[in-house]
Amino acid sequence: MLKRLLEFEIQDINIERLIDETTALCEFRIITAGSNKHNLPLSIEVISDAAERSLRGKPILATYSNWKRDLEGHKRPEDSDPIGYFIENQEFEYRDVEDNKKALFAKGLLWKRYASKQIISIFEGENHSKEVSMEITIKSLVDDNDDSKGISSFDFLGVVVLGGEYSPASENSKATLLTFSELKDKYETLLFEDRNSIKINNTRESAVNSKSWQNPGRKLYSGLLEKSNNKSLLNEAYLVVESGYKDRPSESLKYPHHSIKNNELVVNVAGVQASFQRACQVGVATGEVLAHIKKHYKELNLDMSNFATNFEEKEENTLEDKVMMEEPKEEEKFEEKEVEKEEEKFEEKEEEKEESKKEEGSEPVKTPEKEEKKEEDYSLKYEEASKQIEEYTAKFTAQEEELTNLRKYKEDRENQDKTFAIEQTFAEVSEYLPKDEMDKFRAEADSIQFSEVESFKNKVKARSLDFAKDTTSTSNARMAIVRENETSKKEWGW
Repeated sequence: MLKRLLEFEIQDINIERLIDETTALCEFRIITAGSNKHNLPLSIEVISDAAERSLRGKPILATYSNWKRDLEGHKRPEDSDPIGYFIENQEFEYRDVEDNKKALFAKGLLWKRYASKQIISIFEGENHSKEVSMEITIKSLVDDNDDSKGISSFDFLGVVVLGGEYSPASENSKATLLTFSELKDKYETLLFEDRNSIKINNTRESAVNSKSWQNPGRKLYSGLLEKSNNKSLLNEAYLVVESGYKDRPSESLKYPHHSIKNNELVVNVAGVQASFQRACQVGVATGEVLAHIKKHYKELNLDMSNFATNFEEKEENTLEDKVMMEEPKEEEKFEEKEVEKEEEKFEEKEEEKEESKKEEGSEPVKTPEKEEKKEEDYSLKYEEASKQIEEYTAKFTAQEEELTNLRKYKEDRENQDKTFAIEQTFAEVSEYLPKDEMDKFRAEADSIQFSEVESFKNKVKARSLDFAKDTTSTSNARMAIVRENETSKKEWGW
């Protein structure tokens, strides 16, 4: 049979822009090479192998607790809420971090439309970041004969965004919402670059510092008009952009001051100065035009004495002269006089009252009738206050009773949840954990508090790994475990 090999060469790919009002771009620091709180170190080679094979397209998970008003930790798969995914069209980064270690960084998208408003609002808080913990399937551990322990192979299942009560086993693992970050533009350009657009770069370092300037004419505007972001490019490159610029660009685009360099629209220093001089000559250096050119002068750190001398001082002087030259109208003068008369009459009456008080020389004598009325008023107020105190006491008693019932319900519910979680953990590790070890943990389980459940579960699972005999086969145990941090009293996971 004749086999034919076909080769396809892709010349260009237009990547659809994924970041809009319904999505948000996040950068994740997922795992750092070396030791962790599970005492199962991972090398950067193991992390890289797992990421390249299994991280792209995996879900970003989070579960919101109305009771805690915060995110929770790891949940069973059926109880976990996907809020986004890791972008498939990306190159992972393995950056140098603290203590001369390397960490895995990846980008993910959150579904703002489908994730709960509470989850998105948490990200929009201070620092726009939350700690994260990975969920993995361990495929193999380091050989038991080796003195060191650790994971030699694993697959990613997902990454969980953690609540404030939890902290990751791998230090500084977190997700940062780039929509509110100075890195947003950088990553949008890297991941979703529009091949038919160019970037505007007005920095002083990238500017063209030529000695002379000539109107570039068609050479500039023809290159900008064909770009997908032509409107923003033209508004930046010209001081005046009139309507109909697409049909008559040479007439409608005025006072250019930019150049194209390295596929970027950059400021031309000589062009900025020339366009300013020309705008002054024809009298259009006001309002938005003046603000535009002034912005470039500040960016390029150029001498701005001409602005203060020619424009700002003139505008202030003109306004001051106008105010000083305006005379009040006849109606306003009449109203002012009437007001002055009323004020004089009021002052005279006040003076007469003060004089009469001085002549009397003493305060008015209190009559017995007035004293009786005051005593009656006090007794009424006392009765009203007593009634309010009784009402408040009754409400407080009812609330105390209700609070006691709620505390009892909470305690019973926590005991049930504690028992269920511990028994579920015992069932998961029964295949590996010997009976005598299981009995020790059962005895210990009776004395732990509900807040210590996750720490206890982690302790049981970590111990069960010591008895796993077959290190070459895939382990189904989820490493999405959490434990209490002794110093911060926070629970932690991968």
